[in-house]
Amino acid sequence: MKIKLHKLLVLILAISVLFTGCVWNENTESNASIKLESGFKLSIPDIPPNCTVPESRGLQFCAYKSDKLEFNINFVILDFYFGGEFSEDLEHAKKSYDYPCFEIYYGHTSGKTVTIKQVKENFISDKYRCETVKTERGFVKEVKFNYSEKIRIPKSAFTEEKGIIILGLQGINQRCAEPKMETICCIAIYYKVTGNIFTGRRVILSDKPFE
Repeated sequence: MKIKLHKLLVLILAISVLFTGCVWNENTESNASIKLESGFKLSIPDIPPNCTVPESRGLQFCAYKSDKLEFNINFVILDFYFGGEFSEDLEHAKKSYDYPCFEIYYGHTSGKTVTIKQVKENFISDKYRCETVKTERGFVKEVKFNYSEKIRIPKSAFTEEKGIIILGLQGINQRCAEPKMETICCIAIYYKVTGNIFTGRRVILSDKPFE
């Protein structure tokens, strides 16, 4: 009887270790080793060599990064990077465009936007200055950001089983003849919703469209 009980305990222990191992693999392999990022390296337009490329000024950029692809639908949190390539003289840069304050937003292809956060600081500043790496012909191929913050994309953003969300900045340009809200920079992120109310709704993100 003691021998049978001992074998039963060994079997239970083996099953427990096996189950724990599966859970560990799911959390470390699929989430920690696979990273999501977009906006740091840009594709270079295919333009014939005889074309003249104008000097790039006043460029604004945003990007995102995450150490995992799959999230609980209630806690989709990304590192969001943004900034601009400003001239050394910030006051001179503000003569062309000036955003005394701005918003971080998400939206869909319909054009409607929802504010994630209001920022009561001037976008044209050293805090949001970024550096760019360019090709010999003047195209920006890489962006090095000086600033980033964590943002949470709310559950209400995921309206379909598969879709696209636009993350970006918008503000009122005080240098326009008729100042109005306009997009400063934006970037696309694709999503797919899985699970149900019993197993839990989850979101998978990608920098490319899902098939």
